[in-house]
Amino acid sequence: DKNSIDYFNSKEDINTTARKITTEESVPYSFGEGLNLNISTGYKITPNFGAELEFGYLKSSPVEIYSNNITDNGAELYNLKYKAHSYSITPSVFVTTDFCGVKPFAKFGVIFAFPKVNLDWNGSHNYTSNQTRVSDKAEEEYTGNIAVGISSSFGISITYMTGITLFLRSAAEIYLIRQKNLE
Repeated sequence: DKNSIDYFNSKEDINTTARKITTEESVPYSFGEGLNLNISTGYKITPNFGAELEFGYLKSSPVEIYSNNITDNGAELYNLKYKAHSYSITPSVFVTTDFCGVKPFAKFGVIFAFPKVNLDWNGSHNYTSNQTRVSDKAEEEYTGNIAVGISSSFGISITYMTGITLFLRSAAEIYLIRQKNLE
């Protein structure tokens, strides 16, 4: 919600009631947006069944959030910038069949991802009572989580000539992330 205004009691001074106006911009974001690299290797156990192991790296696009708070004591401005990346390992199995040169296939796997989020925080507080400005800057890193997910894909491969194959594939990944150390 852009430019929302909230009035509430300030927690800075318990003995007095102060007015605080907050302006924030909510930014929809995804840490899955950005550079995504994967490499995989597999082995066909039978002509219609096989196993695959995929290694992945994801470097997300940075996400920036700005906030402006005006209180009876002055103004607070801050900027949060999140950057994330993750490494993943996906063991999976696949099945395929041959139907007149068209080979439909399905692949299912379990994703184990190891994400890391970096937060750069810049802020300042301008006090109106004594005309001073205090600036803060901090960097934090959140690690230790393991994201577990499910990977699936369906598709077909069509061989036109010897050595030329067209692949059409639709894939989906769902992650279940346990939030730890994100407070």
